[in-house]
Amino acid sequence: MTSLPIDPLLPEIIASLQQQPSLVLQAPPGAGKTTGVPLGLLDVDWLAGQKIIVLEPRRLAARSAAARMAEILGEKLGETVGYRIRHESRVGPQTRIEVVTEGVLTRLLQKDPELPGIGLVVFDEFHERSLQADLGLALCLEVQSALRDDLRLLVMSATLDGKKVSRIMGEVPILTSEGKSFPVQLVYGEETPRRSIAFAVADKIVEVLPQESGSFLVFLPGVGEISSVVEQLRQANLPADVDLFPLFGDLSLEDQRRAISPSMAGRRKIVLATAIAETSLTIDGVRVIIDCGYMRSPRFDPSSAMTRLETLRVSKASADQRAGRAGRIEPGVCYRLWPESQNGSLSQHSTPEILEADLCSLVLEVQNWGTSGPETLNWCDAPPRAAWQQATELLQKLGALDQESRITSQGREMALLPLHPRFAHMLLRARALGQGWLACLLAALLDERDIFKAGTSGTAADLVLRLEVLLGVDHGKGYHVDRSRLKRVRMSAGQYARLVRVKENSPVELGMAGAILSLAYPDRIAQLRPASSGRYKLSGGKGAELDELDRLATELYLTIAHLGGMGANAKIYLAAALSEGQIRDLHQENIVSERVVRWNEQQTQLQGELRDNLGALVLSAQRIKQLEPNVVVAELLGRITRQGLALLEPGDSFAQLCQRMACLRHFEGEDLWPDWGEPALLRELEQWLAPYLENITSLSQLVKLDLKQILLSQLSWQENQYLEREAPERYRVPSGQTHRINYENPEMPVLEVRLQEMFGLSETPAIMGKRVPLVLHLLSPARRPLQVTSDLTGFWQNSYHEVKKDMKGRYPRHYWPDDPLEAEPTTRIKKHMNKQE
Repeated sequence: MTSLPIDPLLPEIIASLQQQPSLVLQAPPGAGKTTGVPLGLLDVDWLAGQKIIVLEPRRLAARSAAARMAEILGEKLGETVGYRIRHESRVGPQTRIEVVTEGVLTRLLQKDPELPGIGLVVFDEFHERSLQADLGLALCLEVQSALRDDLRLLVMSATLDGKKVSRIMGEVPILTSEGKSFPVQLVYGEETPRRSIAFAVADKIVEVLPQESGSFLVFLPGVGEISSVVEQLRQANLPADVDLFPLFGDLSLEDQRRAISPSMAGRRKIVLATAIAETSLTIDGVRVIIDCGYMRSPRFDPSSAMTRLETLRVSKASADQRAGRAGRIEPGVCYRLWPESQNGSLSQHSTPEILEADLCSLVLEVQNWGTSGPETLNWCDAPPRAAWQQATELLQKLGALDQESRITSQGREMALLPLHPRFAHMLLRARALGQGWLACLLAALLDERDIFKAGTSGTAADLVLRLEVLLGVDHGKGYHVDRSRLKRVRMSAGQYARLVRVKENSPVELGMAGAILSLAYPDRIAQLRPASSGRYKLSGGKGAELDELDRLATELYLTIAHLGGMGANAKIYLAAALSEGQIRDLHQENIVSERVVRWNEQQTQLQGELRDNLGALVLSAQRIKQLEPNVVVAELLGRITRQGLALLEPGDSFAQLCQRMACLRHFEGEDLWPDWGEPALLRELEQWLAPYLENITSLSQLVKLDLKQILLSQLSWQENQYLEREAPERYRVPSGQTHRINYENPEMPVLEVRLQEMFGLSETPAIMGKRVPLVLHLLSPARRPLQVTSDLTGFWQNSYHEVKKDMKGRYPRHYWPDDPLEAEPTTRIKKHMNKQE
């Protein structure tokens, strides 16, 4: 086996993971950590023959790492080493090391949280901080804490905030490898404006190519700039011994392999790459780097529910990673297209994806995992509240979550599909409508780059044109079709069809394209603005524009799949038409008929309309008799009375407050405390709610009312204090944790708590001046019910010993003392308790 710079550190890595199950490893580019560490740990005693899972952030890196390890072992892929990525797998019955993309780990965890047969999970290139890597680490840490204290976790990176990662993993050790790399000369240039990136890079390549030996690796923000540089270099008549290769994620596997393969004898190459080439990949022969200093990164805007790609400055860590690619095999040089003085303004690390991405898939995974919210998991960076709420609302629209944000049966079915929840919902609903194959084609089209080559499709935003090419109805006359992309789209559509058990090539109604697409994008149904062409309003409230010459520009309704640009109106890139009838058929549950009062500036008076609304869109409006200002309050009170308090979206905290009051009324007398049951509150709306409605003119304002505080304001200060003391929201148990009391049955309040947290407490917890014992739901370490009791003393004396006998065998790592009254309450497993002691 070839010697690697990481090899001298392997004994220390093995020893550290022998002593405790988690470790952070920092090793520079070229140290061999991606291939050397998994192979070096394969036969250690503590692994006991179990598998090693290695996570890579990109498909190309996963394939390359697996292939390299198999080559080192002198084996074929799928023997000792294999890989699994989306839609592709090369593993066998003897595979011990599986290199996977990060989403695959999430699928494994959701299938069986205990990860049977897996002894070590390696998070490679963790500094990239992808959404799936952050989620995978958070879930693995919970598994390690609650179910598998023998599961080893190894986080590796070249440029990583190791202390931060160590802290969230429980202050685990950090090992550092010096690695082995050759010196890289840094040559700085002048400031490169964003609009001139392609021209500046092409000029620099032409300038230094005659001066430098070896192959070039050139970093560019995206595919557009790569295509522009390719065109300019071909016009520049490069030397005959130079080959030109693009390298980006959407290239075919064959083209990616050509880009990273060694050049033939006597030849050298120029590889024009996105950030895909920053880490994990070794491109043989490269000793010259040209770094434009920019990268393309997705940015999610919660206010518009849209993700757009922005061109940003690279971080210092990314710039160092890029430069390090030049010193893998010999001394190299890195040309940076910015002045050295600008280094100080670069951020230290790239912003983690979790802070700026669409969190829809993440929220669905977390809810499917069974946690109540993001705060229950250990994150390197907590998901932003606004983006989390935005994703929750979309998942509710898609039927994946109910109004209490709990996952539904449809949500669980969606979570099984390796697709964005939008597409998963679309496929499942369309299958039921007999248009499953159409949905598969749409999902595949939108998951790949446009089959119409950039710059050749004119103003063609219509997805139906692409569908016609896919179906062979039209051959794309007038458009340059990318045949390799077309092939990938057809392959993906077939894979989706097999996933949801839909017959391939079944009949398709092209007139249903926009309607089926709206199942994925209910928030992007758009309505043509009055007296306009190409100007639309989205159901989410934002504006969007289409070229006036586009054939869709006069359609009354569109479903928009791809939006771009900034400002008040985004640009529509891909869309399909649909009708009002189709909207009503498929989205009836989201259409609201309401009486609204609006101010007419010309007549200076309030007017009323009866409207059918889909979000911010008015599907139909009928004038009604003019209303007086006091009618606004009356209309709102009537609507609430008819539809119930759920219209106000009061939330769990409000519901618990009403149940706490019901508990007081039950035990202290109904005449002493107000009735806050829903029938009584609806009867008395005018007394307690009407004063807060005078300035309310919309449902969006209505739901912002803090109903809990409004009700509490009906009580005196002394009454508020008494309520909090005698019927509290939460109860502190012996472990020091507080748990919410369930007052759903006001006569028998319930406290759910893990059994180990109650050790040492002999008396049953009680409220109402200790007159009302809580019904204890004592839970196992896996939060499964073990015992329901209102007699804690009796439980310790009698049932506990039987429970201990049963549970000790099932959960041997948890604390099951012989005398629970003398034992210390805990939320930890025995091993962690010992450490703490």
